[in-house]
Amino acid sequence: MRSKILCLVLLIGLTVNAQTTISLSGKITNSSGTAISNAIVTLVGQGLKDTTGSDGAYSITKSNVSVLQA
Repeated sequence: MRSKILCLVLLIGLTVNAQTTISLSGKITNSSGTAISNAIVTLVGQGLKDTTGSDGAYSITKSNVSVLQA
């Protein structure tokens, strides 16, 4: 019985570590809706950035992001 309780306590405190990919995309426009090209979009603190195309679109993707779940 004691070992069952110990196993239960250990399983409850276990953290699952999974790998996932995040993606952020969008379009940069001015107040009249015209696309802004060559704008630099930066995800602060992550060291990720992209430059918008002629249509104002950007896409930032990062693989192997750790997701912790209790």
